[in-house]
Amino acid sequence: MGRADLATHADYATAKTRRRRREHINRLVADWVGAQPMESLLSRCRAERVPIAPVRTYADAARDPHVRAREMLQNVEQEEGSSAPITGPAVKFSRAPARIRAGAPALGAHTEEILREIGIEPAEAASLRERGII
Repeated sequence: MGRADLATHADYATAKTRRRRREHINRLVADWVGAQPMESLLSRCRAERVPIAPVRTYADAARDPHVRAREMLQNVEQEEGSSAPITGPAVKFSRAPARIRAGAPALGAHTEEILREIGIEPAEAASLRERGII
């Protein structure tokens, strides 16, 4: 950070005194980080062996070359015909590639099946439907 004064300041001399000033320290670091260009900050911290990684938006992560190379997002056709990126299988096998075969079901697509499984008779399901419950 270029703040040699912090290394010798009494408020930061021990872990105990640093804990007492945690909010102030966090603000100092946040202000410094916020004023740096991203690539410069990453380079400087890595050169000093300070662990660092950018916080990414979903869009940033989706564009990452590693994400693309590992097919971590796979475009999947949805029931109504649109296509949406879906998180793909994390584990990759060279001889048995895993792909997402179908998109998410439409809202209510399995209602009848679920009602049957939990023991609701067709007449009762019809009554629930008529009353707007399902």
